Amino acid sequence: MADSKRALPQRRKLAGKQADPKQGAEWVGARVLAPMLLQGDDPQHAPQRGELLIWLELPSELIVFTEVIDPNTPTSLSDALLRAFEKPTRGASRRPAQIRVADAESAASIRNVVPDIPVRVGPAPEIDALV
Repeated sequence: MADSKRALPQRRKLAGKQADPKQGAEWVGARVLAPMLLQGDDPQHAPQRGELLIWLELPSELIVFTEVIDPNTPTSLSDALLRAFEKPTRGASRRPAQIRVADAESAASIRNVVPDIPVRVGPAPEIDALV
């Protein structure tokens, strides 16, 4: 009979610079290719690579929002951010002290919807480590 105790996977530290806890939470967001194929309702259409909308809260490393979408869906990262504010995956609704995204276009869109939160453009190795 198999041992009833199972080893839990070790929590791995994400790569990259972590936010300074004294400065408040930093949310890192990205729209990336999903590591899986999506099959629609119509079996006549070939499966296609989906995309993920991800918002990660640092320094806690909590994924506060994730959604698998069709790559042709016009959903923006800023729309996903607003949904994450209202209903994060865990805890009460909240807003970060700062936001980081990897591209200038996403940053501009986010600045338009939340002009009161600093948004910077920079690498997001924490997202790469998740996907």
